[in-house]
Amino acid sequence: MAPFLIEDDDESDDPKLDTEQSPLALAVQNGRALPAVMLKRALSWKFKLFAKEPGICVLIRVRSSDWIGPFVWAARTLGSWPHVIEGDAAARAKDKPVRDALDRLAAGDRVLAIYPMSLPVPRELRIASDIDLEIVKVSASDVSKAIYLATGSRARGVSKAIPADLDLQQALHAIRLGSTPALCIRRLSVTLPAEAGNGPVIDAPPLDALHGYGEAMVWANRLVSDLERWRAGQLDFESIQKNAVLAGLPGTGKSTFVRSLSKSSGLPLVTSSLSQLFGTSAGYLDSIIKAIDALFLEAKSKRNCILFIDELDAFPNRTTLDSNRGSWWTPVVNHMLTILDSSLSDASKGLVIVGATNHPHKLDSALLRPGRLDRILWIDLPDEQALDGIFRQHLGTELAGEDLSAVALAAVGSTGAMAAGAVKAARGRARSEGRAMIIDDLMDEVCPPAKMSDADHWISCVHESGHAVACVLLGVARLKSVAVIAGQDGVGGRTVSQPLANAILDENRNRDRVIQLLAGRAAEEVILGTVSGGAGGGQDSDLHKASKLLASAHLSLGLRGTLMHFADPEDALAVARRSPHLIASIEGDLVQLYDRAKGLIRSETGVVLSLAERLKKKRVVMGPEVEVLVESARRDRSE
Repeated sequence: MAPFLIEDDDESDDPKLDTEQSPLALAVQNGRALPAVMLKRALSWKFKLFAKEPGICVLIRVRSSDWIGPFVWAARTLGSWPHVIEGDAAARAKDKPVRDALDRLAAGDRVLAIYPMSLPVPRELRIASDIDLEIVKVSASDVSKAIYLATGSRARGVSKAIPADLDLQQALHAIRLGSTPALCIRRLSVTLPAEAGNGPVIDAPPLDALHGYGEAMVWANRLVSDLERWRAGQLDFESIQKNAVLAGLPGTGKSTFVRSLSKSSGLPLVTSSLSQLFGTSAGYLDSIIKAIDALFLEAKSKRNCILFIDELDAFPNRTTLDSNRGSWWTPVVNHMLTILDSSLSDASKGLVIVGATNHPHKLDSALLRPGRLDRILWIDLPDEQALDGIFRQHLGTELAGEDLSAVALAAVGSTGAMAAGAVKAARGRARSEGRAMIIDDLMDEVCPPAKMSDADHWISCVHESGHAVACVLLGVARLKSVAVIAGQDGVGGRTVSQPLANAILDENRNRDRVIQLLAGRAAEEVILGTVSGGAGGGQDSDLHKASKLLASAHLSLGLRGTLMHFADPEDALAVARRSPHLIASIEGDLVQLYDRAKGLIRSETGVVLSLAERLKKKRVVMGPEVEVLVESARRDRSE
């Protein structure tokens, strides 16, 4: 039983406060009454089973991933759960936590699983569940009860004050222990999104205040110009190139870009994603289709607006689905395509439809056919010029007389969101010390000093110098900067380069890219006589990237003796791991190219050591400075 709820047999709308609860315990529960109220309502008569039944498996589907944490807390408040499966984490671990927990269930333990609606639940877990719940909406009744628990007083007018699509996280911040019902309701009422009206977005910079964005900015400016001509009666709406997909890494500002497009074009903005469609429906097949219909109906009702569909790749590519998943998802994707066609063919509704994805290669090809979202606009990481502008935009009047070019160069490889975060952190550092911000504050946030022993610092300097020198010598890309800075694990090397324009990938260039990736480890072995694990690790590691390039050469690109296409480049390594022959072949390639990397480092040991010494002192060295070092060594050898 919840420590702050007294279980009783009636179904009164008013929960009862446990008067024996200590103020300290109540403080711990600050802001957490709501998910417990929602869970208890969903359980209804099953509550006692949920709280005490041994050997029980409970499956809860919630609106989105950020609802999982609050409901884990609520469930553990209402009962003892030694084994909890959090769906997003289980998916990343390839469902091993599911198998382990179900083994414990067979031994009589209690198992709780909480999954967001956007993720499929493993079949064995669906079969094993004794209680299956869906909690996707925050009701006015739930909010009323949570306010009563937090304040001790009843709230009035809740249903009129809160938005219909109130998010749990918003409500958690609004309902506060010791507050008053009126203040809680006031905070809840201002969580309505800024785009709720029929006008364009107001709280966003115009397009001409943004920096970078490349071809996406060219397209957007042309769209704004064409819309002005359309309003003036000089252009038919059908003639406007108005639908596209924005593609780029997380943090490259796709959502910001669309909001700025709304402001500059004067068109209202309707925003959604598949996870939101799940969150605003019951999550069943028919309800998802109805939610798609409602989304497009809302956009059409505004008569001339931008419909932004984020996380477009969440609609799965039908060619990748097995029969089980395909039977559910194929009608959803087909309906999406049908309503997309009908909406785009009706020029009278004046829809501009923009999708966004971090993974354009995962999109169903039918989405990209002519007449649909037939143009992919890639948003690259901002270059130094764009970063200079982003820093300046977020700094406002601060550091007005300073040259930010060195900071911008050091930040190459960062997203716009990371640059904005660096400004915020630098400002906070100066504020905490009671002084004005200086440029060193910003540089320390962009390239934070590495906190490690002198020996480990030197290893990192040698490793990154190997990468940088190999990049210049092999000409695989244009070196922008190399740095040894503090990372998530205490140290992070960063060698940033820009791919060569219009360079065709052939077998030699692919091998040179692998050699450059292996050159960091090679520098450690040649210069230091030993190697660290710095080249290995996750999907961003040198060894993973090198293995992936070679797997792609074998299975995707036709560069290793076979013409048959076995897999897309993104999937090639996973496919190769299932073949002992391919594993041996790729390992042989890696060994051969690693020997070449060591040969390159032996011939350029002096340059690598010189660069490593500079990195040790300066923390970051720019690409042109490395090029001068390499060229100087070449001249010395020729004289």
